[in-house]
Amino acid sequence: MSPRNPAAASAPPRVLDIRPSAAFRAGHLPGAVGRPVTSPPPGASATEHFNAAVPSIFLPPREVPLLVVADDGALATALAAHLEGRGRVPVTGCTPADLPPGALAERGDAGRHLWEPPAFLAAHADLLPPPALGPVLDLACGSGRAAVWLAARGYRVTAVDWQPEALAFGRLLAADLGVEVAWVAADLRDPGARGKPRPRRSSGRRGRGAPSPALRVRYLTRVIFRVSRSVAPSTSTMYSPDPTRAPLASRPSQLTDWGPAPNSWSARTATRRPLGV
Repeated sequence: MSPRNPAAASAPPRVLDIRPSAAFRAGHLPGAVGRPVTSPPPGASATEHFNAAVPSIFLPPREVPLLVVADDGALATALAAHLEGRGRVPVTGCTPADLPPGALAERGDAGRHLWEPPAFLAAHADLLPPPALGPVLDLACGSGRAAVWLAARGYRVTAVDWQPEALAFGRLLAADLGVEVAWVAADLRDPGARGKPRPRRSSGRRGRGAPSPALRVRYLTRVIFRVSRSVAPSTSTMYSPDPTRAPLASRPSQLTDWGPAPNSWSARTATRRPLGV
């Protein structure tokens, strides 16, 4: 399987340390993330066991190399093979004995994670207003990486998607980081659902009725763009167009800022103005 991002595949591997928490705190590879995983119980499905122990939402992008560290070499190899079977390349399993002497030099709880927010959002986060100005409305949020990433940075986030399974992944991610996100199940293609998303209210000076000053649209469609126009005229909007669709160009006066984006995606920011239509 060819990696989608060759540069990512050539990067140093991320480290998933599945040893018990006490062993991880006593010493682990620099940059490692600890997530204890045990061997499947006798008679249990290894696939189901590993899927529950290591949900894909907690892992880095598929093309990023991953190193699995376990006390039990068979467990490390089995989990590595399972993750490669889920489309990750490459994944390597090892034990502390396979590492150079003194490699487990970092101690304590790392407090980090393997997953990453959408690259365009991380690259253009400086274009968002500060969290104190109000909440974020994340339309078509998918599995919620962007919503949780923003919540961890102090934003009040309402995340909307039509897939309950995707929202369930987002809830897992939020619980793991200890942040709060308001999850809303709604299909924005349904006219009856377009009034459903409401951003969480800010406690700042904008007042009780102030709508969201920051809106992030994951996939740009005409319908979602029409929904985004219902927010306040001062809203900062970040669009991530679906590359399978033609980019929105019929209202260029709305787009005040264009920024480069990785992987042929377009990151745009706009200040919404009343269009009178």
